[in-house]
Amino acid sequence: MVAPLLHSIQGIGYEQHAYVWAGFGVWTQLWASWALPFAWTLTWRTLADKRFIAPAAGLIALTAAFHYETGYLAFGGIVVMAPLVHRGLGPRLARGSMLLGVALAASAWVVVPLIAFSRWAAINEALAAGPSASGFGARTTLSWLITGRTTYGELASVIPGQADVFFRRFLMGTQLAGIYPAGVGVAAIAAESKLLARRCTRLRPTRSPVR
Repeated sequence: MVAPLLHSIQGIGYEQHAYVWAGFGVWTQLWASWALPFAWTLTWRTLADKRFIAPAAGLIALTAAFHYETGYLAFGGIVVMAPLVHRGLGPRLARGSMLLGVALAASAWVVVPLIAFSRWAAINEALAAGPSASGFGARTTLSWLITGRTTYGELASVIPGQADVFFRRFLMGTQLAGIYPAGVGVAAIAAESKLLARRCTRLRPTRSPVR
């Protein structure tokens, strides 16, 4: 219900506009957009139950195979989700480490050659020299909402394959992360509305049958 409401000025995220204009590379991103939500969901399940390690690793690897930037978001989900719940933090971190290792092994057939032979990778010269190649940063991105500053700076240089990554695509992760709480909110409102309707039905006076 809330996914169609996504919109950004650049039109490069998960919003509908990104897939109906003459964009760059959104075909592979479209496939990855279906895999990433399931990868995140199974990652969360894995942190509570190690029986989900195999399917979670498979979805993470599939996401990376579909779209390189989205693959970063799939792997990043492990790092972000593992310490979110302090209860049982040790086992969660252990399962997260196991999932990270298995997912890296499962996606090695895609990631290793891509990094090893990155010097021969096709580069979009028109976009690589543009100001958006390294991402817009919080200052530009949040200026449409609030005032921010540069997000990562030189730290971005330590990311594997960063020379071939258009960081602006990571807007997808922000949008998808927003869908989850928005969906929870909509579900909560719907549940409260049903509960309120039931209470009103119970309080409604009944008429005695006319004899």
